[in-house]
Amino acid sequence: MRSETGRGGWQAVACVAALATFFFVNSGCKLTTFGNITTTSTSTGDGTSDGGSSGSRPHLQGDPFNVTDGTRAASSPVVVYASQNTAERAYVAFWEDGSVSSGLSNVITGKPVRFDSNGTRLETVGVQVSSSNRLVRNPAVAAREGDKNELFVVWEETPFPSTGPRSIMGRRVRREGNNLNLITDALPVTITAESSDTPATSKDCVLPAIAGNRDGSKYLVVFAKPTGTGATTYRLFARVVNSDGAPQAAAKQLDANGAVPEFDRRARPAVAYSSSLDQWQVVWNAGPPTNSRVFRVGVQFIANEIVATLQTGGLSPSASSEPIAPHIAFNTQRFQYLTVWRENATGVNRKIVRQSLSETGASTGNLTTVTDQRFQADLPRVSYATGIDRFLVTWQDARTSNSSLDILGHLFHHDGSGIPVSSDQDFFVASGAAEQDLATAAYDPASQTWLALWRESSQIRGQRVRLSF
Repeated sequence: MRSETGRGGWQAVACVAALATFFFVNSGCKLTTFGNITTTSTSTGDGTSDGGSSGSRPHLQGDPFNVTDGTRAASSPVVVYASQNTAERAYVAFWEDGSVSSGLSNVITGKPVRFDSNGTRLETVGVQVSSSNRLVRNPAVAAREGDKNELFVVWEETPFPSTGPRSIMGRRVRREGNNLNLITDALPVTITAESSDTPATSKDCVLPAIAGNRDGSKYLVVFAKPTGTGATTYRLFARVVNSDGAPQAAAKQLDANGAVPEFDRRARPAVAYSSSLDQWQVVWNAGPPTNSRVFRVGVQFIANEIVATLQTGGLSPSASSEPIAPHIAFNTQRFQYLTVWRENATGVNRKIVRQSLSETGASTGNLTTVTDQRFQADLPRVSYATGIDRFLVTWQDARTSNSSLDILGHLFHHDGSGIPVSSDQDFFVASGAAEQDLATAAYDPASQTWLALWRESSQIRGQRVRLSF
């Protein structure tokens, strides 16, 4: 892994940066071609680019910044918009804090990431969310509908230094200005209840995902369980959690259909919520790499019981494409989903693809390539922007070097078409001499701005992205 010496692939105070070399321009525009990425931007005089003459183009606001202080190794960031006050710009980030590789326990840490009305970042302090003396992994978070200052964060956890089964844990957190308050009881709540799970083949529970419902009363927590002791294949489960943090009923197996192979542990499931149908859609990849598919299931909560309807056959049309790491977001204005995942193209090359879904989960339109650069593109994440009716897809990508990773992004209209409709519109969120991976993003409708986070040199870094019209 390289030392941290680079900066963002787009320089906010200049026009465009290519290959981590910055060109400072006082006015006018500069055309930069990199790979098949061509962008035109001009200086606006306010520290941003105007997105060029084509309109409706993304630009970066300010410079990339550190979310963590570098005192501990940080990884697996997640971020959510967390504000009821439309005059402020507030997010909350969570991540794994500490180094498991050295034999030490680690914790889940949360931190508000705030900006004033001028876009200046306000300093905040991180708060330990999980208990001490644990090995923790894979945080996920959802904001409570109707009160987005209240969040529910989940993660997988193993006692340390003793060995034992992994459980899914959760905690209610509230953002109060620059601070986070832990509003659950003194200890996190256990989401999984292994004794009541069916089948009880293993007590390990891993890879959580979470999404809330439309009235803020419940969350759906999705997770995986090994098919047996020491197994490398998993089955998919879900459990409803009340807004007060109390789990409801037993976990429900979602991939019980015999036509669906076991879950692949290389990528966790993803879940999004349809406010129109009061239903969640869960996506995951299953099967061995040479014969895998992306599947989806619709989940409803009726009379204190989870009701799941599986769509057999999956979303990816070709098992030979080796799909993996799907993610999903819901368009709250037009009641449709956008699903993205990574596919192998040729040899070790990879690409990101997308598929639009109706509110019931049925595929609409064609499976389409997000980026055809195919330089080890991986781990895509998609988020929806209310108000401007756009999707942002972010992923990690090695197009600047076959041995390093940058963070790329692409914006789409509500129907999944590009802005403009061209894969040439990929843009750099983060690029430079340091390694960048594990990208994620959340949207703030008050400022019409995404906050993208990623891991870089064992720190969590951030960059704001805005669509200019």
